[in-house]
Amino acid sequence: MRNANTLSLDLALALTLCVLIGGAGCARAPIRARMPDDPVLEAARNAAARGDICTARQNYRHLLSRYPVGHDDGESGAMAADHTAVLRLLARLEQGSGNYFEAEVLLLEALDRVERRFGKNDPLAGWIAAELGPLYQSTARLAEAEYFHRRALTLLEPVLEPHDTHLGILLNNLASVLVAADRHGEAIELMERTRAFALENADTGSAHAGPLFLVNLADTYRQIGRLVDAEQAYRTALARQRVEKGYRANFIAMTSLDGLAQIEAERGELTTATTLLRVAIGIGERMLEVSNGYCAGMPLYKHTHRRLEIINERYREMRALLHGGWV
Repeated sequence: MRNANTLSLDLALALTLCVLIGGAGCARAPIRARMPDDPVLEAARNAAARGDICTARQNYRHLLSRYPVGHDDGESGAMAADHTAVLRLLARLEQGSGNYFEAEVLLLEALDRVERRFGKNDPLAGWIAAELGPLYQSTARLAEAEYFHRRALTLLEPVLEPHDTHLGILLNNLASVLVAADRHGEAIELMERTRAFALENADTGSAHAGPLFLVNLADTYRQIGRLVDAEQAYRTALARQRVEKGYRANFIAMTSLDGLAQIEAERGELTTATTLLRVAIGIGERMLEVSNGYCAGMPLYKHTHRRLEIINERYREMRALLHGGWV
């Protein structure tokens, strides 16, 4: 029996799709500092972009040394906002490098500064909460993840447009925690609110958001045995994905085909399932071949690589069943 506090890797990969829209890990507001021409900030961002983590970290730390340590009573509002921006940028760098404890410390400091300077209900506190939720979720601290996902949604939903992609990400992130806790009914209520992001043209963010949300909804339907609903959601995601091009569109296609294959397998249609998996594997292999030279360290590449391993294993198992135990 599945542990209620643990996600299978397969489901965990599916439920984090939405946060890969920006390759970031959560719904995030742009971080704006008052020092756009600062050479140290520019050097830090350029180093992070080319994967030079040590140099980026050194530059961000140098920027932090300009601000007071501890209580920020001496900081102006603008200085506090800049200080918070640098903390969040460094936290993103650390989280992307797998240094979750460091990222947590930095984000909690940023949240504390925002709350003391601007108040607990300031939208910026909501954006930081939206970064803390996925951070805790990635380390299986589901109670903390749910708290911050709910806080982000509470603070930001009133200030976001109804079809803003960020709102969809917030809803989907909270739903993913509820799925991890086997609270599928609550999760589906939230996920079904994201259906509009795929079926309407009011999306103000990434064009891939809607199909990604549909894949997550379909995965959840499949987990609880609602195969007809799951199949419809996968097929709708595939249809919407065909409008777009690029790496994320192919990722949507690969994961949707994998989901459809699992539905066919549950119906006993192993031949159809293996055919769908072969197509999914072909898409995944081409994605990795094309991108291997320049984005092997990016989150979406890593998720693609791991998901492809899972699909290949599933394909071998189904082939073995079809051929009486022989692949």
